[in-house]
Amino acid sequence: MEIKKILTVRDDRMGDFILTLPAIFALQEAFPKARLTVAVSPSVYPLAVRLLPGKNVFSHTGSFSQFYSFLKSGQFDLIVFFRPRLGTSLAAFLAGVPKRLGTGYRGYSFFYNLKYNEHRHTAEKKEAEYSLSLLKPLGIDTSLRFETIGIDMNEAEEVAKKLGLDLSKNWVAVHPGSGGSSPNWPKKNYIELAQKLSDAGFSILWTGTASELSGINGPGVTLAGETEIWDLACVYSRCRLVVAPSTGPLHLASLVGTPVVGIYSPVRVNSPRRWGPLGPKAITLVPPVPECDCAAGECHRGNCMELLAVETVFQTALNLAVKPAVSLSSGKQV
Repeated sequence: MEIKKILTVRDDRMGDFILTLPAIFALQEAFPKARLTVAVSPSVYPLAVRLLPGKNVFSHTGSFSQFYSFLKSGQFDLIVFFRPRLGTSLAAFLAGVPKRLGTGYRGYSFFYNLKYNEHRHTAEKKEAEYSLSLLKPLGIDTSLRFETIGIDMNEAEEVAKKLGLDLSKNWVAVHPGSGGSSPNWPKKNYIELAQKLSDAGFSILWTGTASELSGINGPGVTLAGETEIWDLACVYSRCRLVVAPSTGPLHLASLVGTPVVGIYSPVRVNSPRRWGPLGPKAITLVPPVPECDCAAGECHRGNCMELLAVETVFQTALNLAVKPAVSLSSGKQV
């Protein structure tokens, strides 16, 4: 059958969505005449509509009835589950979507009639590569390509003006929150790092939610929950560097072409091999201990994240931040 309408589903967090973009673009290239719709979470929706102009973006709230109704009315020929869930998979089956592609290793994988058998928990390759591999049953076998985007300087200046930021300063953004999905560096280490960067002549910009920035008494300006997702992209695009753990803002900064230092845990499922940022100016740092299978908040060693020295992160950040500023003409203009 001819594939005329395609729906992709990646309805979790911002970083997950950004790491799936190469597969979404590869799918569109393979079916250039098909109408592509992307289902994302409500929190990611404002970013998705900016990154995917000309494509339909559906904000999936998690409601089974909403998603089922959307599938019935959409009359899709193919649905690709980059993020499989029982509810959405069942809805696609009941709605009669002709081709349903997902992983072959879930208890509900019988709802799919196209499957790719590959475990991701071993973290042997990048998340973006896992998503590309999922497309192989469709005859799509391509290598990973990741393009940064360029944000117009005038738009960035408007956002900076709204937030009271002077873009003539050498900003380094520090985002200490991780969303709880992985063990994180101690908050005191982020504060010490910010002080070192401030002493080196950089202006510090703290980003994150109010809870993530609670107790931050380091130097700089704090944007605690004040920025919309696209405003954050605009601000990051004019920073010399962004330092963050394994979290969506780290991938957002890398997407807009800004150099990043990612602080990762030695937990295998959170490994930077799988979850590291894709941009060309990205460095990830992990404590000098063997890989482990600990859960977030349950470090068997007791202090492994503290073993990543502030001085190590500072020197890495300094080397990246002193390089020439990101060109405004780099990447796709959005």
